Amino acid sequence: MKRLSYKTTFILFVAVSAIIFFVATIVLLKIFDKTDVAYISQINIEKKYEEKLKTLEEHYNTIDSSLKYLISIDEIKEFYKNNQNKYIISKLLNATKNSVPSIYNLSYVSFDGYYKISTDTNYNELQHQNILGDFIAIDSTPLFIHKDGIMLNPYTNNPYVKLLIAINPQLFNSDYLVVDVELAILFNQLQMSMLYDFYIINNSGEFILHPNQNLTYKEMFDNKISIFEDSVLSKYSSDIIKNKKYIFKEVFSSELPIFSLKNHKMILKLKYNTLSQERVEVTDFIIIVLAFFTILIIVASIYFSKKPDNLLKEVKYQLFNDPTTNLPNKAQLIEDLEDNSTKIIILIEVDNFKEINNVYGYDMADEMLKKYAMILKQLLSSRDSDNYKLYKMPSNVFAITYTYNKNYSQLKTTVSELHRLIEKETISCGERCAVHLSVTLGVSDPRHIHHIKEELIEAELALTMAKFNNKKFVIYHKHSTIQEESENALYWTKEIKTAISQDRIMTFFQPILNNKTKKIEKYEVLMRLLDSKGNIVTPYKFMEIAKVSKQYIDLTKIIIHKAFSFFEKRDVEFSINISTLDLFEDDFIAYLKDEIRYYNIQNKLVIELIESEKVHDYSVVETFMKDMKSLGVKIAIDDFGSGYSNFEHIVNLHEFIDYVKIDGSLIKNIGSDDNKSLAILKTIKVLCEQLNIKTIAEFIDNDQKLECINDVGIDFSQGYLIGKPMGMTVN
Repeated sequence: MKRLSYKTTFILFVAVSAIIFFVATIVLLKIFDKTDVAYISQINIEKKYEEKLKTLEEHYNTIDSSLKYLISIDEIKEFYKNNQNKYIISKLLNATKNSVPSIYNLSYVSFDGYYKISTDTNYNELQHQNILGDFIAIDSTPLFIHKDGIMLNPYTNNPYVKLLIAINPQLFNSDYLVVDVELAILFNQLQMSMLYDFYIINNSGEFILHPNQNLTYKEMFDNKISIFEDSVLSKYSSDIIKNKKYIFKEVFSSELPIFSLKNHKMILKLKYNTLSQERVEVTDFIIIVLAFFTILIIVASIYFSKKPDNLLKEVKYQLFNDPTTNLPNKAQLIEDLEDNSTKIIILIEVDNFKEINNVYGYDMADEMLKKYAMILKQLLSSRDSDNYKLYKMPSNVFAITYTYNKNYSQLKTTVSELHRLIEKETISCGERCAVHLSVTLGVSDPRHIHHIKEELIEAELALTMAKFNNKKFVIYHKHSTIQEESENALYWTKEIKTAISQDRIMTFFQPILNNKTKKIEKYEVLMRLLDSKGNIVTPYKFMEIAKVSKQYIDLTKIIIHKAFSFFEKRDVEFSINISTLDLFEDDFIAYLKDEIRYYNIQNKLVIELIESEKVHDYSVVETFMKDMKSLGVKIAIDDFGSGYSNFEHIVNLHEFIDYVKIDGSLIKNIGSDDNKSLAILKTIKVLCEQLNIKTIAEFIDNDQKLECINDVGIDFSQGYLIGKPMGMTVN
């Protein structure tokens, strides 16, 4: 029997689970029908009563606190002693009344029971009525309540209670504050319930509060409507009246403990019809929602069951294809040739691609790579396509797998012809610009076809040899590697030495723009070598060999001397590049200090420190930075955000750092990597602002990048959009 696929199994499992859950829920809903009302009433109705009682207590506590606060005020006490400042007392009483919405009237009453001050003018007529005999004490409080409990206010026709508190409880003949508390707002709040009806009765069973909205408070008080006559509660009336607390199915009653109203009872009754209707509506709604989500889950399971395959395809495509050219990449090359013993590898490197990046910018360079790929495809498609397959390797290198037919002479002819055809092509980089293709080829050893990784190493070594020896291509041979590499090293070692002795080490200057003032305010000094053929060569060609041949420090000193003498009489800030490795060279720091003092340029000099993975002792770097700062020299950290610069060094050394130069790789990727580079750029800017460090963005080669770094708030810009490095006079 054929096994089900994981997708089918997943869909069936989710669908069956959803349907079982749906059916089980409906069954449970049918079981818990309205016959469960008695349980709901017995369990929840007492809890609801406690909530209503808490509302009453909170209301009572508000009144209690307000009265206690009033009698503690010095002005009230003074008025009690000398009856002065009646206007102030009136203001205090009115302010308290206004702060508690349920207070209808607040009065100051003398010890012998006569009103002195009232917030309501209706009480002026009561000034000669002694009322103290009408009040009884409220248990465990300093308050008294009118003996009639809840009454009907003759002026508002709303239920209210009248409370009294002594201003000086210790004295027998104390004055008093009397407050009339309206209960209509509170009762309306208590009536707000979808599941319960709410009643209050007095000790005679007469309603003070009834859920029938057609009954007014005045009608209930005047007509003395009784619980015994009520169509709903009459069958429970005797039990409610005679029991302090009563509960039976949907009815709950209990005495009111607040305001000492124990002769009043509060009653809650479950709304049968409303509850039943609500339960049916809720059940129907739940069934509809469950049906919708069951269908949704099944549809979603079908959709998401396809996701792993799609994701796997997408991940595999990204793993085995170059995102710029859409060609298969190095990983695909290795997989394709894992078991193939007849293929050799031809690597094709686009010459001076870094210079193309610098001149035209990264975006244009990527476009050129795409056009390179199209040209190579077309050239290979015109030949025997079964013998060739094109790949994109890292950086500016392409690879071709070629079926070797054991004819070495034919291989050399094929590679030579391929080189010639490629270099015949040109690539347009604008309306008035065209780049002629210049490439170098390296071919793995056709005499000994090995494992694919060995083939790659051989092709890379052949490519390196071809570049060092300025050849169009090299076919790898294991006996020629050391010789050719040595020849190249000797060539550049001699070229550098000659250039130093003949004063052919040159200083170029690249302007740096202040993004706020939009003015060129500083320059970076860059090294160039004029070779014996009259070509101006960037350090990219010779710097590594200069380090190996121990001439690197001499080149650095020449640039320092020429830059300092050039800017000695110019009032403009400039920067020079110094590697952290320089700091470990004998007498270098002493030489630098001597040159600074001799040319007196410390106030306009910026030293750009280039970090190295070989430097682990940062105490030397810190000491150097301190020394430079003491001279008045500014410090910049170059290529921040690259492999070796890190946030920890910046934080630890920030007091010595004036500028941070953001690595060009971050600027290049702005807008092309889902804003990851932009997020890092913003983080660097926020960090530098906190540390009071200015920021410089390198490799600004178009208006879009300039606008972006301005939006982030980067302080300075440098790149081909601002100005190319030139051997020129700086104004």
